[in-house]
Amino acid sequence: MMDKIDLRKIELKGAYNFRDVGGYSTKDEKKIKRGKLFRSDNLAKLTRGDLHKIEKLNLQLIIDLRSKEERISKPNRLPSKNGIKIENIEIVDNKKSHNELKREIFYGKSKERDLEKEILSSYRLAITDYRCELKKIFELLLNPANYTALVLCNSGKDRTGVVMALALMSVGVSKKNILKDYMLSQSQFKTDDNTNDNNGSFSFSLSGGYSSIKKIVGHAC
Repeated sequence: MMDKIDLRKIELKGAYNFRDVGGYSTKDEKKIKRGKLFRSDNLAKLTRGDLHKIEKLNLQLIIDLRSKEERISKPNRLPSKNGIKIENIEIVDNKKSHNELKREIFYGKSKERDLEKEILSSYRLAITDYRCELKKIFELLLNPANYTALVLCNSGKDRTGVVMALALMSVGVSKKNILKDYMLSQSQFKTDDNTNDNNGSFSFSLSGGYSSIKKIVGHAC
């Protein structure tokens, strides 16, 4: 059984999708430790109170999946004396953005099935085209010295969602709970520019790309 979202979400005023990935049961009847691995949207708007909460998490590593342009546009705010290791590992879809396709659908220039096709394609490309980046991410996550760790992107949904799905799958969390965790980001959505992510929309689940993800795990880049 999956925990309620309010038990895993970290309430922050400047980030809407910051949550603990721990607590899930695995197929061998073990549980992922809480307070060790987190996922989030960008941290550009953290308040002083938010920074105090972040400091208490004792983060050792932040993996930022955003492009250089995104990081410059929305630089993360972190506690002044943090000692946190930052790894910028870019996973960026250079094709037409999904937000752009949404606008075209709104104005009748594209059809809704084009958006779904584009989103599912970007999920698969994130796995196949970024094998080296994913390999580096999991090498970092396999190092006990890097915990507590945080993985983030602009909205903490698509790119972070793919990485977290792979992480949960690798330790034996059920497909059902992986998909539920993936979709929790939709319930965090707020109408704010903080949540705009040019790399996808959570109107669609990972189910279309799940088999592709499973084939890639363990493959060298």
